[in-house]
Amino acid sequence: MLAWLTRHITLLVGIAAVGTIVGIGITAAYEPTATAAFITARQLYGLTALGVLLGACIIGPLAAVLPRLPGKGVLLAGRRAIGVSSCVIAIPHVACYLGPVLLQNWRELFSPGWLWVVGLVLGLLALLDLLVLAWTSRDPAVKALGGNRWKRLHRTVYVATPIVLLHAVFVGADFGFARPPTGEADYGSLITFAILTAVWLALAWLRSRGIRWPARPASPAHPSSETTP
Repeated sequence: MLAWLTRHITLLVGIAAVGTIVGIGITAAYEPTATAAFITARQLYGLTALGVLLGACIIGPLAAVLPRLPGKGVLLAGRRAIGVSSCVIAIPHVACYLGPVLLQNWRELFSPGWLWVVGLVLGLLALLDLLVLAWTSRDPAVKALGGNRWKRLHRTVYVATPIVLLHAVFVGADFGFARPPTGEADYGSLITFAILTAVWLALAWLRSRGIRWPARPASPAHPSSETTP
């Protein structure tokens, strides 16, 4: 079963991403107004993209710290597809915000205040990085860039992820500074993402220290050269 999943994980992740995008769109369509539908879709796409991105980041350090992790091969085989999925889901998130604003009044991009503008800039920077990473996740791009250059480029995801988190805090309508005053903060999402981020950082630190669990057995001592009496 694991062998089959490893061979087909990219396809399965792609199907799941498309299903998620469609499912969120259908859920948002039940809102009573078009404005509410776009807001709901934007929030759900954004939260989902952030969660998938954190999941993609956690896989590498998790597999390094827990070398005997069940299903490790499947996770590593699907890591690239999961990262690409976070970018794919982020695209409708951006479209659900920019589309209505640009069609009605583009000045609304700046009207909420400077924190909002900073959040939008951070989101744009993160999206550009994710687009580059998604495009270069193809095997021909890996060969064209070379292994070392490709790895250096894709390590920028560890910068893009904190930027996405800041973007969510600055402009997020769920738990960020831009939360509508009449709404209730989604502290569940805030706590979940805080925990995921803490787990990611802890695993990355453990990996950097070469810590593995279970610990690697110590090398056997060399037999003494002295003759046993």
